[in-house]
Amino acid sequence: MIKGKKKTKQENVKNKKGSTAGALYASDTIPEKDLRPYKESLDRALADERITNVAVTAPYGIGKSSVLESYFKQRKKEYRWHVRGFNVALRAMNWAKKKYFFSPKLFKERVDFEFVNLPKFFPKDSQEKDIQKKIVEQLLFSSNPKRFPFSKIKRIKDSSVLRDTISVLITLGLVSGGIYFYGVLSNKPLINWNVIMQFGYYQKWLLIVLSCSILWFSLHVYRKIKIKVSKSTINGKGRIGPFELSSNEDGTNELSQNIFNTFSEELMYFFRKSRKKIIIFEDLDRFEKPSIFQELRELNLNVNKRQPKIVFVYSLQDKVFIEGIEKEEVAVGEEPEQEGNTSNGSDKGVPASALQVSGEEAISNDENVRLKAKFFDYVIPVYPITSYYNTMATIKAEMKQYNKKHELDDSFLKQMGFYLKDVRLIILIVSEFFMYLNVSTNSNSKNSDHRKLFSLIAYKNFFPDDYEKLSYGNSILNTVFDADISDYLYSKIIEEKTNKLEIEKIEKANEIKRIEESLEVTKNKLLKSSYFEMRQKYTRNNYNFRIDGTLFNEEEALDFYEKLYEVHLLINTVQVAQQANSYPSTNIEIKEFFTQDGEENIVFKLLKYEVDTVSGLVKQLKKELQEIEVQIKGQEDKYNEMNYGKIIQLISDSNMLNCTETDRSLVSVLNKIKNNSFMRYLFYNDLVDAAYYYYISPAGDDLDGIDSSFIYSVLEGREHEDTKVTDVEKVYKELDLIKGDFKYAYSSNLLWYMVKNDCTSEYTMIIDKFVKEKDRSFFENFLKSDDDKCSKERIIKDAMVYVLTTDFSFVKDNFVYLQKENKKMVAENIVTNIEHFDEQVGRDKMNEILSLCINDYDSFEVVTRDLSEDTRKQDRYCRDIYIRNLEEALDDAQKSEDIALIKVIFVYGLYEANPKNFQYLDNVYDVNMEFARFHEKIQKEEVEYIDKKRLFHYFADLYKEKQDKSYDYSELGNLVEYFTEQEFEAELLSIYSCINLKDVSHELNNNVLSKINFFELYKSEQINAEVVGGLITQKKLVYNLDFLKLLSERSPDDVFAYIYSINKLDSKIIPDNYVSFKSILSESDKLYFLNEIEDEAFVQEILESLDEDLTVWTSINHEKTIFDDNMISKLCGFASFKSLKWLFINAKINNYDEILDAMFKQSKIILQDLDDMLGVETIFSEMEPNGHKTSKIKRTHKSESTLGWMKDKGFATIKEAKEVNKIQFGLTTHSKKWIIFPHN
Repeated sequence: MIKGKKKTKQENVKNKKGSTAGALYASDTIPEKDLRPYKESLDRALADERITNVAVTAPYGIGKSSVLESYFKQRKKEYRWHVRGFNVALRAMNWAKKKYFFSPKLFKERVDFEFVNLPKFFPKDSQEKDIQKKIVEQLLFSSNPKRFPFSKIKRIKDSSVLRDTISVLITLGLVSGGIYFYGVLSNKPLINWNVIMQFGYYQKWLLIVLSCSILWFSLHVYRKIKIKVSKSTINGKGRIGPFELSSNEDGTNELSQNIFNTFSEELMYFFRKSRKKIIIFEDLDRFEKPSIFQELRELNLNVNKRQPKIVFVYSLQDKVFIEGIEKEEVAVGEEPEQEGNTSNGSDKGVPASALQVSGEEAISNDENVRLKAKFFDYVIPVYPITSYYNTMATIKAEMKQYNKKHELDDSFLKQMGFYLKDVRLIILIVSEFFMYLNVSTNSNSKNSDHRKLFSLIAYKNFFPDDYEKLSYGNSILNTVFDADISDYLYSKIIEEKTNKLEIEKIEKANEIKRIEESLEVTKNKLLKSSYFEMRQKYTRNNYNFRIDGTLFNEEEALDFYEKLYEVHLLINTVQVAQQANSYPSTNIEIKEFFTQDGEENIVFKLLKYEVDTVSGLVKQLKKELQEIEVQIKGQEDKYNEMNYGKIIQLISDSNMLNCTETDRSLVSVLNKIKNNSFMRYLFYNDLVDAAYYYYISPAGDDLDGIDSSFIYSVLEGREHEDTKVTDVEKVYKELDLIKGDFKYAYSSNLLWYMVKNDCTSEYTMIIDKFVKEKDRSFFENFLKSDDDKCSKERIIKDAMVYVLTTDFSFVKDNFVYLQKENKKMVAENIVTNIEHFDEQVGRDKMNEILSLCINDYDSFEVVTRDLSEDTRKQDRYCRDIYIRNLEEALDDAQKSEDIALIKVIFVYGLYEANPKNFQYLDNVYDVNMEFARFHEKIQKEEVEYIDKKRLFHYFADLYKEKQDKSYDYSELGNLVEYFTEQEFEAELLSIYSCINLKDVSHELNNNVLSKINFFELYKSEQINAEVVGGLITQKKLVYNLDFLKLLSERSPDDVFAYIYSINKLDSKIIPDNYVSFKSILSESDKLYFLNEIEDEAFVQEILESLDEDLTVWTSINHEKTIFDDNMISKLCGFASFKSLKWLFINAKINNYDEILDAMFKQSKIILQDLDDMLGVETIFSEMEPNGHKTSKIKRTHKSESTLGWMKDKGFATIKEAKEVNKIQFGLTTHSKKWIIFPHN
């Protein structure tokens, strides 16, 4: 007996019904309302005199035993009052015995029923006689032997020491009394009491000790003799003690085949003396021996013939007469089912024969079903106490008994309810769950996931064999959650999901490499070339391609391909034809134009991406390549962040693992999971994970499963993905204590802790690792590890400095791919600590990083924040960082702070000097593409820095493109004044040659040319002839004799144009300087000047120099325009008679009268001159009808004009002319008039 220890609530948790929480025995406390239907049925059956065999049927785990125990417990309450009183007294005595004695011998209550439970939990082939033997054992040896004094079976009669002591004392007392009375009667006392009374103190104590010794010895001898005499004739082992069932009086152990028959008398005696009316048999169906029921029925009949009714109640499953008979038949003669011959489609093996049932077998099964109805007198089915659909309510009810908080929600319990059907299993799992929970709570473990603990307990009870293998390392859990296996599965799924993208990436990179050789080829040129090649390949040169009735020639190649791209999804072929409406000679498939080796060619991509050059196409393809890389990284991040259970599911549902021996063994394990519904649920939902051992064993130093697993992986030197440990401080201390290699401590939040605590030698190992592996995800996780603002800036700064000094390209290549918040974080840290970064990393490298930050949309605001006011930033950024695209960075720039920011960017030159940015500034400041206004803005804003060279090229390109726009001279003047450097002189001249100025003058030209040193440039041959020709044509040069001399040497043909353009600017320059350069002019140039210049002295001088050289006149005679009315007037006024005569005869003019007048004024015109001046030519000769040969002379305009002039002047009549000159005039009979000169 143990006193003084009061049981706590936790030690003896009882539910409302009085049973211990977690107890697996059948409940005897079914509520009365639930028990009523079964009670009424059993009462009817037991009241019926003819019902002696009752079956209570239901599948396993439904609650048959609970119904029976509750019923008979209720039945005891309905006994007569004296029986109930007697039982209450017995219960009270038993309570007292159990309370005050270690091994009390309890009294048995008076009941009229007996439970016979024959358990069978392991596969053992039990013979029918063994079952009968067990039944007899429980019936005959469960009662007090004293109640069966005439039983032929000797039993061990046990008694307590107290009882034996009393017996010995009584015996000794009787012996002592007999001796005493013998001495009194015989007057010869054997003991002299007077002597004893005279004993001293010590002698009396010695006598007492001697008496006790005799008593003890007597007791010992008595018990030995008792054991020897009362030895049972039952030999062997039973539930109560050693025994042997024997029907022979000599004690032999030979048994007949039917033990019920052998012990029939004993059984009859037992039923009569025990007064049992009801015997309840449980679990007989587990032996799968239906014939035992036949023997029991026979026994029941025999018993009931010789005494009042005895009822046998059987608790069994419905299928007992089907499976049991079939198995008995197999045992008798049929061949058993081969092991492993099972169906593959279910969670458990199903015998193949069960899937093929013949007609005769079906009839046989029907007969077996009818046996149940024939055998039993009454059948009571038990309605399930738990739901076949879901047992959530049962689980929750069981958990309520423990009065302990847990974190299992209804959703999880509902899911579990689909798999936990057996009530005893639910009770067992819930009990173990709270036991483990109590242990983990007492050990102060933190962060325990109750869902995972419950799931692992369920796994333990569902799959005990596999769970047992955990300690040997060959469990499914060991295999699946091995770090190398998990990494392998992650890599396999990522490889599978990114395979197509990787192929596309390689193809895109190869395509870029293939076409980069022709980066500057224009779209139009390439399309023309392609058109020409296709025509050469498929048709003749005089044929072209036709689409929808429209014919396109080679010059229309761009229109053709654009049309072809527009309709390439609507039509399949292109026609080859000579005319727009002619019959096509052949058809060509469109794919021939747009594909090469089965892939899209450059032509198709140029049209698809709407770019103008191959360079533009390469940029577009590189952009696509970058997008593919982003997609690949996105897929990697997606699956790396995916729960391991989902990875197992994806792998199991695919055929990824089929290449190596490792794959095949792993597939075997994964298939076990896949083919078992409960395993699928647990694994796929991450309810069991790599930290399983944390929930079923102490983790050590209060570390959870994740941290413990992490430390193991570091200790073993295993590579793994970024792991977020739970308690970074304890993990670090543990790793430091065991001297772990920190390069395997791949944890972003552990890295944060180490940087924070200046564990430099350790954290540099981790940084080296993720930088080497280009693990951007790890870097991002590190940046998001902690929100401690006090130390965050310093931690990121220290880490970034080491990263940049270790591998500068890591940040440079990955910055653009960082998440938005991480970009801002990095940019903020760099901007805030830029001096430190400049010192540690280097200013040039930090300029590249700052440029990355300022050109990224997400971090732009961080870099430019307060830039308009922060002079430190302005000085640091100026000339070092540049914004590539102002329009993208600043959007519409409507806010005042944006305008202020633009001003700072403009003043300090914080933008890349490219056409897009200059165009943006042009729009912001309303410059209207004029440098004069841009220059004014530069001066007004006091710009600190601007890339003059690129600014110059921007406006130079504008002037060349906008040649239709007219500019004031101030535009050019500002340009020349601003770009004073020598390097711009030649290019300024190029702009000067192409810019369209509203006004030009000699003075303005001279101002520009002098500032750009035009004549010096020309002298040093830095100006090509094309530029000079343009300046001459546009009248943008001034007179310079040295230049004229050089021009006459280098480009004689441009001399006249030069002087002519100068004369247009100022008509006095040529006459005033003619003497100095007349020797340079050719005779032809002089004649052209004669036509252009009005100065009389200059004209006279030119004519004098030309008077003797009529060949010049002859060489330009074909130029009709030179001898216009103005030119004729000048010549008539100043030319000699000789020149006028030549001019009249040879020049192509319309009016000859003015020339004749000038000639007539100078001297008399002789008839010979007139004859020469008639200017007739012999066209052809032919014979007249009279046989005379005549020459037909076509009368010219000159001859008519001369004769007319002669007549108008009264020189002579025609008749007089004939007589004087003896010239005959006449007319032919033809339609035209001819002058006939006879040949004489």
